[in-house]
Amino acid sequence: MGAPRLHFHLRHKLQSFLLDLDERFAEYLGPEEFCLYNMCNNHFFYDRKPFEQFLEGTSSEQLVIVTDPPFGCRTELISHTLRSLRKLHNQINRLPCTPLSIFWIYPYYSANHIRQEMPELEMCDYRINYTNHLRYTNVGKQSRFCGSPVRLFTNVPLRLLKLPLEGYKYCHKCDCYTAKENQHCNRCEKCPSVNGQTYKHCASCDACVKPNYVHCTNCRRCTQKEGHNCSFYQTKQHCWLCGQKGHIETKCPNFQKRKTNYSKGCLLCGKRNHREKRCAYRTKYFRELCFMNETTIQCL
Repeated sequence: MGAPRLHFHLRHKLQSFLLDLDERFAEYLGPEEFCLYNMCNNHFFYDRKPFEQFLEGTSSEQLVIVTDPPFGCRTELISHTLRSLRKLHNQINRLPCTPLSIFWIYPYYSANHIRQEMPELEMCDYRINYTNHLRYTNVGKQSRFCGSPVRLFTNVPLRLLKLPLEGYKYCHKCDCYTAKENQHCNRCEKCPSVNGQTYKHCASCDACVKPNYVHCTNCRRCTQKEGHNCSFYQTKQHCWLCGQKGHIETKCPNFQKRKTNYSKGCLLCGKRNHREKRCAYRTKYFRELCFMNETTIQCL
């Protein structure tokens, strides 16, 4: 969807079908490999029968959806479209609820929005460069100092994606390829960087942060020093105790009824080598339920 250059590259090597909003492609592609389509509302402008014939008889192991939507699109709309196409494929082939392999090309700073809609998708470190977008490439005067911010989000296990050795490395602890700048953190048990920089681990936050971030003792987090406003910043944070957005741990309404004598370090046990989200005493105060990478926290 919305990836014409990839389609023209694959059409003579693999069976490929292009869904795109640009009707000019109809001059070069026949109806057996192109449909005029709006990915924001899953609308076929003309007959979608050729696309259904393309889906017919293809198993979920043989079919891959690659989508490169405009970066201004709402992730809710694209997620709904992807689920609709999966449902259509299952209906045509009379399959149960079977997932399809998805590659969603989008900037890394939209990762939280994508995971909120499709928590099964993980971000790959592979950078996507555009030749017609000066800000989304690794070359040129207007390129970002960390390279292109565009990444691959996929439900394919990252260990199956072999990235080129130039600019990437294999992390044995994560069992997948990552950017060379993305150094593994033993404390966080992952390669934490998402923007192409080498993150640093903050002992006070007990988390890996961007190298230019500084720790704010009032907010109990690392953030940008320039323009930082504690009151406003705290309203945008997720509480490490209850998981809800809008406050930090010292102002948690769900935990204020609990009487603890700790004002520094971890509010649950008083130790300073970790924060509440990793405290062994969490089970005494909270019950956590995890489903499809989504965690629901209940206060006891």
